[in-house]
Amino acid sequence: MKTVEPIVVVSGCDEAYAMPLAVTLRSVIDHLDPMQTIQLYIFDGGIAEASQQKIAESVRDERVSIAFRKIDMAMLKDVPVSGHVSAASYLRILIPSVLPKSVKRVIYLDSDLLICKNLAELWRSPLNGNAVLAAQDAAAPYIDSASTISNFHDCKHYIVSPTPVANHKALAMSPDAKYFNAGLLVIDVDHWRHEKIDEQLFSCLQEHREHVLWWDQYALNVVMYGRWGELDGRWNQGAHFHAYPSASESPFDQKAFSQLKHDPWVIHFTSALKPWHYFCPHPEAYQFQHYLSRTAWADYEPERPSDFIHLWWKHQTRTAKNKFRRRKRIIRRMFQTDERRAA
Repeated sequence: MKTVEPIVVVSGCDEAYAMPLAVTLRSVIDHLDPMQTIQLYIFDGGIAEASQQKIAESVRDERVSIAFRKIDMAMLKDVPVSGHVSAASYLRILIPSVLPKSVKRVIYLDSDLLICKNLAELWRSPLNGNAVLAAQDAAAPYIDSASTISNFHDCKHYIVSPTPVANHKALAMSPDAKYFNAGLLVIDVDHWRHEKIDEQLFSCLQEHREHVLWWDQYALNVVMYGRWGELDGRWNQGAHFHAYPSASESPFDQKAFSQLKHDPWVIHFTSALKPWHYFCPHPEAYQFQHYLSRTAWADYEPERPSDFIHLWWKHQTRTAKNKFRRRKRIIRRMFQTDERRAA
């Protein structure tokens, strides 16, 4: 019988994301083929021993091997952090130095994903000489969206950052280059070691600290410029995708928009409100609950926040305002069309 090559998956977190990580990994396992094996490396950025045991219990399967790697977080003490993101977000930078030299290639996963497809298909993706494979970020699709997207006027209200690398001109980055999300990566670890990518990333964060947006994702896009290959967008459907009302009001064509909406292969809960919180407006939050029920945290119940009414009302008013603004733009375009026809 032919031996199936094990898939090597790396993820990591601190204690705050231990439970979501277990859910992510459970969703990976539930979509594996019966004969497919997987080697998991978990970078421990401060996971309690009890939580490590619960993660191991959540992924227990004869096809799965799991290894925890304790990380000295002092190595990340100077990295920029903010909001709901801690220094643990930077653990992926350490992949070349922490993993055994025998590991040549890995799939990196953030700890707030749901995997809806067999990762063996992603594992077989050819690198074609690229240092990393990634998917375009729906929240910031291009280095300069305003000068690149033909329908920018229609979708600019929904794009989070039209210029995610603010100093792209100084870095000689083409404005029409795509910008990727770093939550799911296929990494050529040998390439990273040979080129000392980790050192380049830390240097970039230090040198351009005042321009850093979205933490190490800024550095990854700068350092990997011209050296990354694009994955099908369905491998990383970010939460912000749902902000686009339609294909014509998005940076995607009709086919790509429909595929992302109806057939995501990976769901990425990128927003600050997560499906393990008491209130999460994400349309796929129910799927998270399904996989949660298959982990050692099956009895988890989120605590109701003291400002729940404020959060709920804020979401409702934002949704109503967005609908009103959209209708207003549609009516304006209708009148403009009629005026052009009359002229």
